[in-house]
Amino acid sequence: CSNRMISLGWVSLAYCCATALGESTLEYGVDVSFPMHHPTVSTDVISLDQSSNNSDADNHHPLGDRQTFHNDYMAGCREKYKTVPEKCDATERDRVAQSLRQPQSMRNYTRTGFAKRRAPPEFVQMMTDFWDANHQQASREGWAVGNIYVNHWEAPSLKLSVQDGRLSGGGSQLSTQIREFFNEMIQEWTGQQLNHVSTYGVRIYENGAVLAPHVDRLPLVSSAIY
Repeated sequence: CSNRMISLGWVSLAYCCATALGESTLEYGVDVSFPMHHPTVSTDVISLDQSSNNSDADNHHPLGDRQTFHNDYMAGCREKYKTVPEKCDATERDRVAQSLRQPQSMRNYTRTGFAKRRAPPEFVQMMTDFWDANHQQASREGWAVGNIYVNHWEAPSLKLSVQDGRLSGGGSQLSTQIREFFNEMIQEWTGQQLNHVSTYGVRIYENGAVLAPHVDRLPLVSSAIY
């Protein structure tokens, strides 16, 4: 991946940048790269290019020492909020619990859970113009005390709100145009009549940023990213 990820949020997003791991083909479930359903990282991982006779196969973890990575991640949060470090741990417990419980209560509206579509050329030009005119004014995103969903203590995320009327081209008109571009597309994909919740804008994750695996809060059921 490049050292900057830019995302445009419609409704609510939870997307992260994945880095290629060479030529190896990996097969594994949850909790291997980062805790998802349990508090610690799992070692249940198989590298498909390994020989089944390799005596080290059971101990091989091609992603490296992910438990230490997670330990350091949480330590960074506790250091940032050193007067209330327990808030980091409480938020982390909530993240893991929600990731485990919430999918069980969700209804599947599509077969695969995602779809890739080409954005309308007019929309691409509109957002390109907005970005070119305003990207130098991106501001640091605020996070609640103890929030661990992004390592903002190490790599602060930035944002450009499309609803910010102080920005060139920004404001309610731009927000409405974005909603109109995607509303019909998402309703066609899900086969449901949807109620718009929110439109954010451009979020920028710079080099070293980590977006922890998570699920969006109910009742948010679909989203779009550009």
